Amino acid sequence: MKSIKHLLSDISVSDARSALYYLSRYLKQAAVYEEYQKDIFEDTARSSPAESIRTLTLSLIDFIEREQGMKASEFDDKTYALWSDHVTEVEEGLDPGATPEELERATTFVNAISMPATKDQS
Repeated sequence: MKSIKHLLSDISVSDARSALYYLSRYLKQAAVYEEYQKDIFEDTARSSPAESIRTLTLSLIDFIEREQGMKASEFDDKTYALWSDHVTEVEEGLDPGATPEELERATTFVNAISMPATKDQS
């Protein structure tokens, strides 16, 4: 299985996260899409995504379906779970961990903060 990570390499974290959200919706709804015809980009809780997010999402869908050689609506449970887990893994990896230097600066900052005395301590 090839990864979708390379399709997100030059994309901002927020745009990548948005596209992965819509990709997840597509994968979840693919089996019943023909019956319900719900647009994955139509969402009352969120505003309509920018055209760049739509294009990115569609390229992710195309990549996955080409990789599998079938439409997502034809995925069996194992294939769906494989791609769903992969999307989750990619999404979790979007935010890089703090570097040792950032951790040191944060520790120094926190240690330098002086807390005001409370009434019981004065």
